[in-house]
Amino acid sequence: MDKKLYLIDLDCYARADEKQKKKVKESHCFDFGLLPTKGLQKEFRSFIEERSRQCALTTMIQERATYQRFCMVLKDKHIRVESLQELEWEQWLLKIRSWLLEHGQKLTVPGVSVYGKEKTLPSSLITYARKAYQFTEEEEEQDEIEKDIWTLENLDIPYKKNLIKNYQTLNFTTIIQTDLREETKKAVYEHLHHEAIATISKEMTAIRRLSIYLKEKYPDIHSAEEMNRELLEEYLTYLATEAEGVNNYRMDLTRLRGILETIGKLYGYSHLESLFLTSITNIK
Repeated sequence: MDKKLYLIDLDCYARADEKQKKKVKESHCFDFGLLPTKGLQKEFRSFIEERSRQCALTTMIQERATYQRFCMVLKDKHIRVESLQELEWEQWLLKIRSWLLEHGQKLTVPGVSVYGKEKTLPSSLITYARKAYQFTEEEEEQDEIEKDIWTLENLDIPYKKNLIKNYQTLNFTTIIQTDLREETKKAVYEHLHHEAIATISKEMTAIRRLSIYLKEKYPDIHSAEEMNRELLEEYLTYLATEAEGVNNYRMDLTRLRGILETIGKLYGYSHLESLFLTSITNIK
């Protein structure tokens, strides 16, 4: 990995006008060699690249100076971590405040609200560090949900646990179609915020059963978007008459409906939300 990320190579530089570009020298860069570990270097490269896609060049010029101050905090406070997430935000805040006071710098700065009223804001160093911390927090969770096997405790979601069975993981590998697997992961992540883990486990069973059926009967279908009413009626008839291991047909149907309708809402597949009509649920 390159130790330096030059401002002239950032997305925001390409978008800037000539007046802004004149403020940048070719040597101006974010020097990752100032960070003590490879883990932090990787995190800040990702953070800065993302910021450059969102912010103007003038903002990145200012943040370059703030980044250098943060590197000084790490050096002076002898902090060697591979990730910002190794410390709680409150711990970072204490260390940064201590450093600011030791160097005679203010903890707060005056500002103006969107309504034009004066207000007090945290030091730009605190604000910058908080943004970086929140970014890595989101990245950490995003990395987990991109996997095909989720470790539940890594998701940082207060999901409803089961007192009888201790669920520790959710396994998506048996959903054969890649697109359907990714669609299901997003739907399950949404459901984890308000459904019991036992319910989600049953939804996973229902979607796995559908996946196997699609592979055998409709191998060219890869996404829930391609499902239609005719296909669903065939599948429900199969569930009711031929499928093995279906202990409660109506419950299995309810779980499948829940997942597919959420996929429809998340991906804009509007037909999925009306796919399950009363007449269909009466198939026995």
